[in-house]
Amino acid sequence: MTEEACPGRWHVCWAGDAPQVLDQQNNVIATITADTNERALARAGLIAAAPELYEMTSLVLMVFEAMALSNDENAVAAAADMIPPIESVLDGAAFLGVPTPQMLTGP
Repeated sequence: MTEEACPGRWHVCWAGDAPQVLDQQNNVIATITADTNERALARAGLIAAAPELYEMTSLVLMVFEAMALSNDENAVAAAADMIPPIESVLDGAAFLGVPTPQMLTGP
């Protein structure tokens, strides 16, 4: 059985003097630099989590959009506060188009 490509399979490895973020096929996505190894690894971990973070943020937006349709005025107010910044984050991540699983896993 072959493994299906999906977002969230990016990983970090140490290469030379810096950590690298690799995709499922071990293509280099990014080489990270910082003033300390600890900071470089923290940054690499955040980048490696990007596909999952994008997907989860999209799901959170759907929850708040549903809350906006609620009869509960507190839920509507919370949704009104949260939807714009969530949309802004997703728009920033999708400035070249919505990331698809194929865009995130191939060479």
